[in-house]
Amino acid sequence: MNKGIGCETCHGRVDQMPLTWQENSLLMQWCLDCHRQPELYVRPREAVFQMGWKPPADQLAVGRRLVKEYKIRKPDGLLHMPPMNLPIPGAAWKNERTRPEFRAYLEAEFPEQASGLGGSGKPP
Repeated sequence: MNKGIGCETCHGRVDQMPLTWQENSLLMQWCLDCHRQPELYVRPREAVFQMGWKPPADQLAVGRRLVKEYKIRKPDGLLHMPPMNLPIPGAAWKNERTRPEFRAYLEAEFPEQASGLGGSGKPP
């Protein structure tokens, strides 16, 4: 947060979740993408808690300025690592591509809370 990465970037729109779920994969590759190109994700510090924040049309220019202003360093070692798209045993259900399975789990375990999710798996 001190470096201008919003809560929503990792955790999703928790303000619209009747029951909190994992919005992003949080797999190593997903994290490394942000570390490799923070200018695509950084926002003004006053907006880190703002849910629904939309990056400006010139996000790349703004992001580059904020990276410099906030002294965000890109670790050299992360820039040259090959992609890590290897499957992780037991982690498949956590991936956003399997959201229907997670929704089914929510509906089975927490029917009252899950009833507000709507057809998309997210609140209406």
